[in-house]
Amino acid sequence: MVAKLEYNADIATLAAFYRLNYFTSSDLVNIAVQRLSSDDVTPALCRLAAENKPTMSEVGSFFETWISDHGLSIPTVAEARFTAAQFFARQILSGNLSPYDGAIEIIQRVGFDLVDGEIFGELIGATSEIDDLVIRYPDDTTLAHSHIVLFEAQIRGVAERIVNASTFELLL
Repeated sequence: MVAKLEYNADIATLAAFYRLNYFTSSDLVNIAVQRLSSDDVTPALCRLAAENKPTMSEVGSFFETWISDHGLSIPTVAEARFTAAQFFARQILSGNLSPYDGAIEIIQRVGFDLVDGEIFGELIGATSEIDDLVIRYPDDTTLAHSHIVLFEAQIRGVAERIVNASTFELLL
């Protein structure tokens, strides 16, 4: 199941997550139920929220109609990856996700097949170093923490570059 953090994303980001198959049919229903009290209610959203035995073949079409009702379309995979990377980077910068957890989200969900890219290499390197520090200094948390802070700052720097990029290609 997807974290509630993602349920609160804007509609374009939800469309990106949908394209990347982040959501189950139950997730789509839960998102719809949560959105019933918002400004973006449409008949398709109401129908989606009413499903009690959701299957993706049914709720997916309601979700796509809801997206379309807002003048949006389901993005390409490349566009969706860029949107997802920016979402997780913003979560890092806002403090909703730790730098480590946010970097892992970007690596696993967005960039797993793009590890040759410099940005993804930096994220992989920083998270790997953080993992190693915990093992290397199990009895000296002060020393481990002082190094972790440096790698978290590196991750925040990468997150800023992702947020400020205008296209996905700038991240490769």
